[in-house]
Amino acid sequence: MVPLIAAFVVLLAVLVSRCILPPSASTRGPIPAVPFWMSLYDACRGVNRLRFFETRVQPLIKQHGAVYVWSSGHWSVVITKPEYLLHMFRNESIVSKGGFYKKAPGSSFAALFGENIIDSSGPTWAHFATIIKPAIRKPKDIQSLREKSSQLAELLLNAQALAPSGRGVAIDRPIQRWAVDIYGVAFLDSDIGCLRDPTSSLEIALAEMKENFPSILFLEFPFLQKFPFLFPWCRRALSSIHKFEDLLVAHIDEWTRARGGREEKGKLVHRLLRARENLEISEFHYRSNLKMLITAGHENAYAVLLSALWELALNPSVQNSLRHEISRLPSDYTVDDLDQLPYLTAVVYEVLRLYPPLHQLVNRMTVEDFTMDTGIRIPKGTWMGWNAYGVQTNPEIWGKDAKEFQPSRWGDDTTTVNNLIRLSQSKGHFIAFSAYSRRCLGSGFALTQLKVALVEILRKASWANDSTYHFAATSVC
Repeated sequence: MVPLIAAFVVLLAVLVSRCILPPSASTRGPIPAVPFWMSLYDACRGVNRLRFFETRVQPLIKQHGAVYVWSSGHWSVVITKPEYLLHMFRNESIVSKGGFYKKAPGSSFAALFGENIIDSSGPTWAHFATIIKPAIRKPKDIQSLREKSSQLAELLLNAQALAPSGRGVAIDRPIQRWAVDIYGVAFLDSDIGCLRDPTSSLEIALAEMKENFPSILFLEFPFLQKFPFLFPWCRRALSSIHKFEDLLVAHIDEWTRARGGREEKGKLVHRLLRARENLEISEFHYRSNLKMLITAGHENAYAVLLSALWELALNPSVQNSLRHEISRLPSDYTVDDLDQLPYLTAVVYEVLRLYPPLHQLVNRMTVEDFTMDTGIRIPKGTWMGWNAYGVQTNPEIWGKDAKEFQPSRWGDDTTTVNNLIRLSQSKGHFIAFSAYSRRCLGSGFALTQLKVALVEILRKASWANDSTYHFAATSVC
């Protein structure tokens, strides 16, 4: 009995030293740490990550540019200082990417995302990139984008016509269906059809999976997910992930058979299928990339369009200015036509600045000691990440109105807007799409998709916010 008690005490001491206590001051250097109890207390209360950042992290990080914080089972360094960000982005070989599959093995997000192009590094990432990158480009033909976005506008108008007088309608689910449908046509070479058919089994399974995403408590303490007998939610989460995965693979197989070799060979799904058939990737990597890409590909567009419609509802003058600018577009407008609209571009970037779809991402780990450009040392094996919201709403960078929606800050003409975008990205002031070699593959497609959606909705409708509606910025993880 005594040895058993002693072993328990030793184990408890190790857990306390590794979990509750942050890295020592000699290890951290000048970087402060958010106390463990704050993370635990806020996680138990269900405080979302944006609120946690504003109340716990920002008071420390605005002074030092970096902070140690408990994140998904690890003491991690989150940075917002542009110089630190650029130094990290430039040193991919030292601060390498690794997602939940490495960070929290056995968790629901590890089961969902596996090992994929977004969270991998080194030769694995390079191999994935040769297969996937050629299929994710800024679109040239936007007819399907116009059709799906026009369909969304009609869907919203029809829903409003059926609503009680003076009441608004929920737009969250229709926008998700729009995003999923567009992803299907553009990258899966198939029409999922959930815009016209709300009973689509794949979209319903996706929605159910998202409803079962882990709460903040389980995200920050993923070891709890190893006890499904104590937490029935864990079983439901994994079950919903497996259901979505099986339906996604079955959908692709069905459409591939139906096409009988008439597929568009350059599209993403066919490149992945050929790679699997030629044994260039395993079944695990095939499924991991399918799931990650459809999740990121629809969720980011969904979140940003939802945020854009919210801000335009609050700012009717911006809505009217946009409507005036797009009035000169022909009915069969092209990508080039859209790119010549400076105010539309400014609005999209202002939404991305205030509402980055991933406001915080901690998915890099130091494979050796990493020295910041100021001489601060980050030990080997430390998880690192960034908070885009913190960078992009920093008044020292963006001015006193940094947290206000002001599209005019980007400029009045196409050249000025585009120059400021490039400058902000190069300085690490705007990181909604990350930077350098790991810049978001789908950024060009996403920007065009958002512009088309706004054009089609603005052509058909005007809108205001319902006073009973509570808007909350969303983030996948």
